[in-house]
Amino acid sequence: MGTARGNHRLVWIISGFLLFSLVAGCSSTGTQSTVQQEQIQSINNNEQETLQRLYQENPETEQAVQNAPGYAVFHIVVTKVPLVGAGGGNGVVVNNKTGQRSYMKARRFDVGGGWGVREFDAVIIYKKDIIADVIDGEWYFSAGVEAAAKAGETGAGGGSSRNREDFEVYQLSGSGVAATVTVRTIRITPIKELNEL
Repeated sequence: MGTARGNHRLVWIISGFLLFSLVAGCSSTGTQSTVQQEQIQSINNNEQETLQRLYQENPETEQAVQNAPGYAVFHIVVTKVPLVGAGGGNGVVVNNKTGQRSYMKARRFDVGGGWGVREFDAVIIYKKDIIADVIDGEWYFSAGVEAAAKAGETGAGGGSSRNREDFEVYQLSGSGVAATVTVRTIRITPIKELNEL
């Protein structure tokens, strides 16, 4: 009789543990999904705010963005010490032909003199239809020589990917201080977990 009760109690303990594990697992998955949705919303909000700033300061860019095969908007933070610097951020690449939105991360490496922490938004307008390469993580660019920009200033620059003149970059400075002339390389790769939602 005592053994039967002991076994019965053990079954309830195991059942309770399994139920708790299941609920905790679902809760963890739900929390992770919520965090990812918030990250997507933050990227989307930054995209809209950055484009509005760009259009206000450079009205001709609105038509350029709309008529392009696609565009990208990234928020990037770079830390620079003499000779080297690195940083990165997140953003979205939009295919204007299909409406597809791909969430990406940017990683930046600088070589050159200078110092400081710089925060900025970048709008990349693709002049050629290379969106498939971009969202597959097969695209990077070197944008040549960059002079320090003051807060609130919008700068435009061109560059080449694989020796083709196929994009234009507009850089909108944020808070941060930098004094640098540098050659930079930025690589863009997909954020898998955001693109799978």
